[in-house]
Amino acid sequence: MDDTIPLSRHAQARARQRGVSDELLAWIDRLADVEIRVGRNLVARWVSARALWVARRRGLAPAVLERLQGLVVVEADDGTIVTVGHLGRRHSPWRRRKRPRFWR
Repeated sequence: MDDTIPLSRHAQARARQRGVSDELLAWIDRLADVEIRVGRNLVARWVSARALWVARRRGLAPAVLERLQGLVVVEADDGTIVTVGHLGRRHSPWRRRKRPRFWR
């Protein structure tokens, strides 16, 4: 079975530019616990500090944890990764948005 994560051409270029490997994308896919809608059919996903702490307690390599910190992927509804980047000041509105309540 093919477990590769589908990337757009733009995401492939950005991942290459920013040094994001397929392994890191797989870790983001497994550990990301924050999802924020950022546009039409787009969701930004990243790993929170709490989830990184839990992963560290479970024995994930410190080098991987350091690379995951602040790494964000933007996905389309079909699961294709549209772009890859690092959270910074430009992305702070994403962090301030109210998260949807899932119990409604």
